[in-house]
Amino acid sequence: MSYIQGLQSLGALPICVAIDKSGSTYRRTLEIEISVVEEICRLRLQHNNHPVRLLPWCDEVLNPINLPNDSVVMKSLVGNGGTDPSVLFSSEAYLSALKECGMWFLLTDGQIQDSLVENFAQKIAELG
Repeated sequence: MSYIQGLQSLGALPICVAIDKSGSTYRRTLEIEISVVEEICRLRLQHNNHPVRLLPWCDEVLNPINLPNDSVVMKSLVGNGGTDPSVLFSSEAYLSALKECGMWFLLTDGQIQDSLVENFAQKIAELG
């Protein structure tokens, strides 16, 4: 019972969303990903003072976006670039956001080379 009492609701947690904005997500796929992010933001409880941290990535990272404050920036994302999810671990800002969150989501269309998926899985295992 003590375990259940220590749980927090999803809406109370600091949340990160890593969003694939590579070329294969151009237009419709990226629009769908953004609508998923908007739904995740709606889960956030009013008393949760942590912004949802959006981490746009392709074969490089952009600056983190704080939601809901910077939703205009999110809506201006354009799909371009390659697809390498390991870049999430190349940025101190991204690493910090991922370590500080209570839950994070990886959004991608899945068009990633097998070797890059394996590399990403390896890095996840190493970093915990």
